[in-house]
Amino acid sequence: MTDDKKPETIDLLVHSRERINAAPEVLWPYIVGMNWMEYPKLVPISGEPGQIGERFAGHFDEALEVAAYYVVNVELTPNRRRTMRIEGLDNIPMGFTTFELIPNGAETIAMYDVNLRAPLPEGMSAQEMLSVSRKGGDDALRLLKNVVGG
Repeated sequence: MTDDKKPETIDLLVHSRERINAAPEVLWPYIVGMNWMEYPKLVPISGEPGQIGERFAGHFDEALEVAAYYVVNVELTPNRRRTMRIEGLDNIPMGFTTFELIPNGAETIAMYDVNLRAPLPEGMSAQEMLSVSRKGGDDALRLLKNVVGG
């Protein structure tokens, strides 16, 4: 008899916000380029750069050898919003991630939201995964703020 136990899944909802002393027009190239993010790394694999349909392999390893998932640009509103569909390696949709830029006087409120249904890594509780993911979203926006000097 085989053990066909499926891994536990989690509904992961992350909402991060950061005030950045820069206009949305200054931040937009970073949101589309994504090369400032330390973790995970998104490597373009197909589609027109910076356009709807551009597809990336998401990597957690430094060597960028093994993709953990895919993302596809599904919404691009210049200087305002970028939404990417997250897909498993089997190309089945798992959720979405959105960067949104809201002008607020001389600054911008940068928002990063993740809505994902994913397998829970072995040995990690749902609360631990949620905590790590929230910290990751917050850290990403703080890094963006530091990169643009805002």
